[in-house]
Amino acid sequence: MVIEVTGGGYSCIATMVNTSAYFNCKTDSVNNISENIEIRTIIDGTDQFVLSLGSYVKPAVVGLSATLTTTVFPSVVELPTKSNYYICTYYSEYSGLFFTDSSGQTSESYNYIVGGSLGSFSQISTYSLTEIQTISSQIVIIRSYYPTPPNIYVVPTTFSVLNNYVNPTPSFGQVTGNTLTVSASKIMEAQTLGTNVYAAPLLINQNDFYGEYPNYYPFGLNSYSPSSTSMTMGFKSLVPQSYQVISKIFNVQYYDNAVTTQENPVLVDLKYDYISGREMVVTAVATDDVSGIKSIYLFSIDKSYFKLYELSSCDIINGTLTSGVFQKLITYNFENILGNLRVMVVDHYGRTSEYSYLNAKPLPQYIYDFSNIINFRYTGIYQMKSDIVSISFKSSTMDLSTSPKNNTMFIKFQSPKPDISVALYFKNEMNIYYRFFIGDWNEDIQQMEIEFYLPSRLLTGSVFYSISYPGYLLESPYLNHLYPTSKLNVYSQDCDRMPPLIISNETFNNGSYFGFDLTINDKTGFDKGFVSIKSDLDEFRFNFTLSSQGKNALNDVYRLELPSFTPCITQTFSLDIVELHDINEAVSSYSNGMSDGISPFLMIMDSISVLPVSCTQFADTVAPNLSYLYPSRNTVNTASEDRQVSITFSITDNSAIYYNHVPYCMANSEGLVFYTTPSKLVNYTTTIAFYQCDFDLPFGFGYPSDCGKILFLLYGFADTRLNIKSTGNTIPGLIFVTFNNNGPIITRTSKMTSLGGSLTIYGRNFGVNPQNAIVEVSYRDYTFNYTTSILYSVLTVIDNILEKQSEFNITLIINGQRSNMVIIQTVYVQPLPTSTPNPTSSGSKCPGTPECGGSSNGICVNAVCQCKSPWIGSDCLSQVIVVPNPTINTTDPAIDNNFNTTLPDGDTVTLKTLISIVFLNEMNINNTLIKEHPFTTWIFTNQTTVNQTLSQQYQYSTNITNNGLTTNITITLQYFTEETTLIFANQLLTILPSSIKYNIKLTPYQFSSELNYLQLIMSASIESTSTDSCTYQETGTTNDSNNDYVKLQIDNNSLYGRFIKRGVIDNRVRTIENIFFNNNESTNSNSNSRIGINIPYFRKSVELDPDFSVLLDITNANDKDNSICEQISDKGLSKSQLAGIIIGAVAFALIAIISLSYYFYKKRKHQQLLNEMDKKLKNFN
Repeated sequence: MVIEVTGGGYSCIATMVNTSAYFNCKTDSVNNISENIEIRTIIDGTDQFVLSLGSYVKPAVVGLSATLTTTVFPSVVELPTKSNYYICTYYSEYSGLFFTDSSGQTSESYNYIVGGSLGSFSQISTYSLTEIQTISSQIVIIRSYYPTPPNIYVVPTTFSVLNNYVNPTPSFGQVTGNTLTVSASKIMEAQTLGTNVYAAPLLINQNDFYGEYPNYYPFGLNSYSPSSTSMTMGFKSLVPQSYQVISKIFNVQYYDNAVTTQENPVLVDLKYDYISGREMVVTAVATDDVSGIKSIYLFSIDKSYFKLYELSSCDIINGTLTSGVFQKLITYNFENILGNLRVMVVDHYGRTSEYSYLNAKPLPQYIYDFSNIINFRYTGIYQMKSDIVSISFKSSTMDLSTSPKNNTMFIKFQSPKPDISVALYFKNEMNIYYRFFIGDWNEDIQQMEIEFYLPSRLLTGSVFYSISYPGYLLESPYLNHLYPTSKLNVYSQDCDRMPPLIISNETFNNGSYFGFDLTINDKTGFDKGFVSIKSDLDEFRFNFTLSSQGKNALNDVYRLELPSFTPCITQTFSLDIVELHDINEAVSSYSNGMSDGISPFLMIMDSISVLPVSCTQFADTVAPNLSYLYPSRNTVNTASEDRQVSITFSITDNSAIYYNHVPYCMANSEGLVFYTTPSKLVNYTTTIAFYQCDFDLPFGFGYPSDCGKILFLLYGFADTRLNIKSTGNTIPGLIFVTFNNNGPIITRTSKMTSLGGSLTIYGRNFGVNPQNAIVEVSYRDYTFNYTTSILYSVLTVIDNILEKQSEFNITLIINGQRSNMVIIQTVYVQPLPTSTPNPTSSGSKCPGTPECGGSSNGICVNAVCQCKSPWIGSDCLSQVIVVPNPTINTTDPAIDNNFNTTLPDGDTVTLKTLISIVFLNEMNINNTLIKEHPFTTWIFTNQTTVNQTLSQQYQYSTNITNNGLTTNITITLQYFTEETTLIFANQLLTILPSSIKYNIKLTPYQFSSELNYLQLIMSASIESTSTDSCTYQETGTTNDSNNDYVKLQIDNNSLYGRFIKRGVIDNRVRTIENIFFNNNESTNSNSNSRIGINIPYFRKSVELDPDFSVLLDITNANDKDNSICEQISDKGLSKSQLAGIIIGAVAFALIAIISLSYYFYKKRKHQQLLNEMDKKLKNFN
């Protein structure tokens, strides 16, 4: 779609979202505005619609209210060739909009509201001037829309610029150094004379690509003396020798080898794996004939200079540079919505191959689907399919009158988007995006949540913002139209966007020190700043950091002092760079004579001080010499974590070292790669100074390298007469470099809270085979070996980090090689809510006779038994018994186990336990069955290893299909021979001996409704061969309230099933519900139950972990209420039953005799009392 605008004074852009078009038009010049504008939309050469809009009319009223005043800075009418000028306007009866519009200027102007409150505002309009021009300005006051005309006030001051500013350009003489020093070292050097050498980037070509030499002082400077008008420049670099290298600088060829590379590199495969939020792993396979792969990157032909990601040689994880696999973790951004993506592959010779298709198929999508964006390259117009339902804020109005405030944006989509991030952007006063915040999916509220803050004292009104997420870039005016709650307002009682200003700039020179005294003023408070001082004789800068701490933030003096030297040279110092911040985050800046916004020198532009320093003439043109250079090591492995290299060196001079004029160091590797750092002064006298440069070299620096070396160069050591020199032609520092990936390295981890959960571990050399990877996690009392749930060479993920830990240690073990140990500090978060027993009085009793089985078995706490090992159960009257290894069923995950036990009367009976998984049902919100999925066919795998002595492990897998999506169900069955402590859902679990544990995992399921849930049905039973047994069932919550349980008892034995109240749903621990179904199928010899595990709606995955044990109970089933026993008769009674009857009869007889005796005793005593009372009454009468 193309838009055409008819009518003067406006330029427009358009955004189309779904079926809506959003037009954004701005005025180009108020003097050329038409009364109406017409917007035509054209698609494929055909008009789609025409939109007519009324506009502001051409100014018809010229005048000024007495409530408007202006002040101009600077006050002179003839401005320097390169400068700013400002018009400050105060309007005390604000109504509508006002801005400054000027005629004659060739550069864009900016208008800022810098202060005021409702009804009265201050505005600053600024212009950057670099060309001959005469400028007249006018204040345009727009009170309303068409047909109300604006008011115009002409500013009486006219400015003139008399000369064009000419940018300095570098100038170099004839190159004199077509030399290649010591052949074994392969160092190439070019020398030349030049002026203005740092005015533009310095490019060095090598074959078909170029490198940018660090183009700022003092790099490349071989020697300089104030008596000379030019600098002697020297450029050194290392070049490979295994293939042809043609290096050029200033179009002069330096070096040519015989071996050539003929073929372009080839991209074989490309893969993107989403990790979380804004992270993904990029894996590429590429080949090259000779020089090897140098770079693989993604770009858009709309912005070819912008690389969305880049893999380099050091990202190789397998193979060689001529045929290898490259992998990198990238954090992607949404700042640029780009279409027309291409992948570029570059080799070390410089040959390239560009791909839009791979293996006759389109490239895999990077981050998002660009089909939402139409014709961006040619029209600059977005057309997108928005699926946002609503946008809102925690606080729709923010009061910023006194301090910055935090807030939260909420975005609801038509369908959940847990796998993306949304970026929220705000603009500054210059209409530049300067602050952004990244949001993440909130599973609890099913919305995107973006936490952000705004600085204090912003202008009252609505806030302009933009949001972007994969494939979308939307601005607040459009969003406010679609979603009323998306409007964000701020209020400031007294707006203050005026940045800190320097109101006085005084110089001083007391013989020992000289410098500047800056008086900094700010209405609400100066915060921090940076100032750089430079001499007119060289490019070295003395830098100062300012802070208001301990100062009067509203108005105070900040001293910048430099030491005086003897001998010295006459020179003039000036403030070259100034940047000041206030507590409201308003910024003033100044650099090299100009400001992009408001200058900190706004108030004193007519009198910015410079500081001349006069010295006695002293003839000295000899620069200092490098007398000593020593690297801290001979070899560095840049694939390791220890990549620190220190270069210690000393400088001598025949007069005086300018020791504050600190030198810089450069590390140089093959392929035109440079790394720089300033030196630190270690010690000094007048004529000798010792310095040290500390390098922390980037990972992979110097790889690949034919010569296997890194070149270190020194630049910018000087004497007090400003004779400056570098290592120049002297012997440079060389150390050997290797790139040996010897074992895993952990570089960082994701944040971890006290709730536990998943931990992402970042680093290198993690391998690609999960079978070879173990993460050792050491807690305070336990150490566990974790398997990885996700593994790449650059990261791995482990689940089930234990909750309630303040810190723990991790070590990654790959094929037996241990990584560095990392200590993880957790952030405390309020624990998940759990059910607790109802409060009871201290007098309430616990179950059991005696309570809790007596003091040896457990103790009673608030009517809940706390059992002592090995006793378990609600009454602590049960303990685990060892049963034979279960019979493993290879057709389905059912455990059908038989074992013998002895009854109290000495009879031996056989018990049979059966545990099985029956159905997976989809249920609706009303608990009505929607779809039943029975399990029919399972694939069995024995996962028990030879060294696995404490447990046996078997896996069963099957799948179901619903609404076109296949869901995989994997059940891992483990039998434990000994007591074991495990972690599930971030909590410790004690697995009893002879226990069977089911680990159940589900992949995504296509629900019929997001309100539905799944119910996994399990069946458990215990059966006796005895015909005179009793059975008993018990369900409830364990003593720690974390688990539900079912207990199926026959006589003195029970099958005990524990069902954790937690599950891992979409990689998050969530509370789940367990249902125990009532049934009437149990008999005196068979106790069975069905259990339903309710699984809430999920998108990715589910993991459950029930377990079962066989118990010996002290209390027989026939002694418990509601037990089921065989009807007792005279015939065929068992010994135990007869014993029970006899004991019962004897007990009854004894109770009867005692009761009758007590009755007659009480009757006799009662009669005696009546006789005594009768006697007393007679005496009374």
